[in-house]
Amino acid sequence: AVDENFYGERLDVLTLSVPQLGSAVKTNATVYMGHRLAKPAVESVTLHGRYAMTIRFNQAVGRAEDLTCYSIQSEDIWGWHVKVKQAIASADGKSVSLYTEPLYQGTYTIKLNKMTSAMTAANVSDSGTVYRFTVEDWPKDRAFYLARFRLPAIILGGLLVVLAAAALLRGRRERTEEKLAEAEHLLTDAAPVQQSLPRRWITLYLSTRRGIAETRWSAYVESSLIIGSDAAQCDLCLADGRTRPQHAVLEVESSGVTLRPLEGAAVMVNGDPIGGEYRLQNGDTIKIGRTTLRLVL
Repeated sequence: AVDENFYGERLDVLTLSVPQLGSAVKTNATVYMGHRLAKPAVESVTLHGRYAMTIRFNQAVGRAEDLTCYSIQSEDIWGWHVKVKQAIASADGKSVSLYTEPLYQGTYTIKLNKMTSAMTAANVSDSGTVYRFTVEDWPKDRAFYLARFRLPAIILGGLLVVLAAAALLRGRRERTEEKLAEAEHLLTDAAPVQQSLPRRWITLYLSTRRGIAETRWSAYVESSLIIGSDAAQCDLCLADGRTRPQHAVLEVESSGVTLRPLEGAAVMVNGDPIGGEYRLQNGDTIKIGRTTLRLVL
């Protein structure tokens, strides 16, 4: 700090050779003659309850009531910034009373942002300098966590509601599609069709590891249905790199539907591998490559 007896005025005159604008520009600043001024800084912090504090500076400051000049932050894992609601400066400008959000137990840092000296606006505080003070009373309570996690909790709750609604709509859509498939089966069975080969209405719900939703595939299958990855060699083509051109065949019989792997291809039904012909039931799950097929008869 600089003793007030050493304050003084200095007049600097700058002459410009621009006739249109005039010939002289005068600037003045209050300085301490021949000595470097100390930057404004916090000397002490005195707490008055959990909502107020008094900050004393190392010199008189000029922006003590500017709320943007104060940055108060907790030093714990939360790192919360304490909001300053009001600042009242003392008459001599060497201290200020701050009214803040509730303070809780822990260590805090206070930093001055562009705080200027009352002697001259050119003397600005160092933004990298912090002052630490400790709050020993008022441990964190429900109000502390509620104030800081209210918005994330609302966002998370909204997201859960959206996901639950999406799952409910998906379940309803699947049940509707299954009922539609059953109705199609009934209509097909009721029609007087002359059959030379065994026929049956088959519905498959396809899903992959990368996708969440299922794709519905329905057809009136006569005799057999070849499943593979080559559209020229199979009836049901799967876009799956682990599926052979002709991977497996669904055979329609009068007594039911059977599944048979082709040329030793890997096929799983309800999580178990099959090596030969397997009689399928309604609701069985077939795994071919990365694709899962759910059967509805």
